[in-house]
Amino acid sequence: MKLVHRFPVFKSILAAFALLVVQLRAAVAEPLSFSTGQTVSVPSYSHIFVGNRLKTFDLTTSLAIRNSDPETPITVTRVDYFDASGRFVRAMMKTPLVIRPVSTLVYVIDESDKTGGVGASFLVS
Repeated sequence: MKLVHRFPVFKSILAAFALLVVQLRAAVAEPLSFSTGQTVSVPSYSHIFVGNRLKTFDLTTSLAIRNSDPETPITVTRVDYFDASGRFVRAMMKTPLVIRPVSTLVYVIDESDKTGGVGASFLVS
């Protein structure tokens, strides 16, 4: 008896493997495309709830924007702070800033600043 007849599942496995190889070759052959800009929403937390949520613990809010590329700098054009209701609170930067390769740009909101609330966020472009 042939191995293929003895194990009918073998054909299915072989077909699936062949399809996987073809897809992997196609994925590897495609050139990488880099982003030319995007806007992301970053949640922030000015306080956390303690126990049964009747008490809160205030926090200093920080935003760290990291450039993980070891060779190419990135330019940040916007960092805006919004409260829990989505209302604009303030712009964190006045002019675009360049973040060097493998560097970080940090913004800090003081612990005493309650303008954002528990559901505040940053929009970063």
